[in-house]
Amino acid sequence: MRRTFYILLIAVFVGELTIGVVNVILPLYFRTLQLDMTRLNLIFTLFEFGFLFSMVFIGKLSDMIGRKHFVAFSLLLHSVISFFNAGATKISEFAILRVLRSIASVSDHVVAPTYVADIFKDGKGTKLGFLHAFRRSGMAIGGIMGGVFLGLLGFQHAFYLTSAMTFVVFLSFITFAKEPSKQIEKVDIKKKLSPELLKLALISIVIWIGIRSIIPTIFPIYIS
Repeated sequence: MRRTFYILLIAVFVGELTIGVVNVILPLYFRTLQLDMTRLNLIFTLFEFGFLFSMVFIGKLSDMIGRKHFVAFSLLLHSVISFFNAGATKISEFAILRVLRSIASVSDHVVAPTYVADIFKDGKGTKLGFLHAFRRSGMAIGGIMGGVFLGLLGFQHAFYLTSAMTFVVFLSFITFAKEPSKQIEKVDIKKKLSPELLKLALISIVIWIGIRSIIPTIFPIYIS
């Protein structure tokens, strides 16, 4: 299962790298197409809402169906979305693709860590540390590569290259990764949330979505 772990690290890295590349290119691409820039924030906000609401459902489905299928599906979805981003010209098209991207991104944050927990009995903390390190480095390097791809290839070809790269990793993962051998435990947890805790959670979500929606929109344009 160690080989599966190493492939999972690459899959998470590439998944987040794809998001980093797109976060740099998309605002500049919007401006080139002369689309309404005020609606770009809405598209990034849709990503955050889609991401939050998908977490619970995809996490539960991975408990029922298995981890490998969802990691592989997320890679394939990332590849398809990047490919269609190159041909998108309308705000509605970008919005749909961005919501789908949020669903694909859940795998890196929810399914991949549980995958690691299923694979290893000991040293889970260390393995999860490596996983999250690869995930965050993918996002960071993706931002740099987004600028390089854009400068060398232009908008469309940068999207195509990102799509091809992700698809290659998808093929490697679906071929070599293995499903955890142990049975996935189903735990039924019922807890009541206090009104104060619920309010605090909602406020945190609003602030988190606001910050993550505004920064990717403004920063690439400001730098350019």
